[in-house]
Amino acid sequence: MTNKQATKQPDDATPERETDAAATTVPELQVLRIGVQDMQCAIDLDLVERVFPLMELRQVPGGPHYLAGLMNYHGESLAVVDLSLWLGKTEAKAYNIDTPVVLCNDGQLRVGFVVNQVMGSQEAATGTVQMQDAFDGDETPFLASLDTVAGMVLLLDMRRIMKLNFIAPGSSPPATKLPPSQAPA
Repeated sequence: MTNKQATKQPDDATPERETDAAATTVPELQVLRIGVQDMQCAIDLDLVERVFPLMELRQVPGGPHYLAGLMNYHGESLAVVDLSLWLGKTEAKAYNIDTPVVLCNDGQLRVGFVVNQVMGSQEAATGTVQMQDAFDGDETPFLASLDTVAGMVLLLDMRRIMKLNFIAPGSSPPATKLPPSQAPA
């Protein structure tokens, strides 16, 4: 074996070692933790375009009760949905200039969501994603629960939620059925 071949052999082996190391690495899910009245929820950070204080809204006569209104975002009219009302919480909170709006964008649609609180971004190892089977189906707006350092949060299925027609009169959110182990006693 020549010196050239000897030095080339370790280089050929390097990609295998990198692949093996990558296979054992647990990918992280980046989420934005939010407060929706008494619930802690999370949104996949890949879908969050921006968080900003509530802007002037135009009411939509005859629109659903959870539609806060339409917002002009750089010349584009966007639906702004009160996430707590959409999730079936009965208490309507008064909005003010500090009320946070989470602008979600899936590459095709943009929708603003009024939330009560933005708690910050966080990494969650995929091993902390739990109960996906319990949240499977159209009757729940959640994908899973996440066990985070701050406690359990519900991961919202924002890709599905964003596809709903929030402006149409009579449109209604899915029931927010929690699995029996998560339902309040």
